[in-house]
Amino acid sequence: MENMKMQRKRIQLKIMPGAKVEIINLIDVLITLIAFFMLTTVFANQQSRLSVELPQAKQAKDQAVHSKLILEIDQDENVWYHGSRLELDQLRAVLQQATADTVVVIRGDRAVTYQKMIHLMDLLEEYHLSKISFEVKKVEG
Repeated sequence: MENMKMQRKRIQLKIMPGAKVEIINLIDVLITLIAFFMLTTVFANQQSRLSVELPQAKQAKDQAVHSKLILEIDQDENVWYHGSRLELDQLRAVLQQATADTVVVIRGDRAVTYQKMIHLMDLLEEYHLSKISFEVKKVEG
């Protein structure tokens, strides 16, 4: 009889607290995403800091390059590298660090003189940098 009383004894359920969304973990993910997007936008803008008015060409081609050195020349014929204006000795130091297979991309303003471009190309040849590309705006039509 006692066994029957034990079997008939009801199980009492405890009331559990309601479900919660843990925001602490979501904040960590949010901070990581914000940091990622801030860093990627900084590096995306690093490629072209100067407002250079590029010359136009109908036959412009895009090519994938693994190793490149981007030099920018503004309308006052100053040479820039990574947003910093370079004097001749600084430019020589940058070119000395480049390897022979490095492609030098020149973003020259359309107002830059022909003589300045020839002087820059002579300097590149002095450091055995013969792979040169001029960045232009492609004209449609």
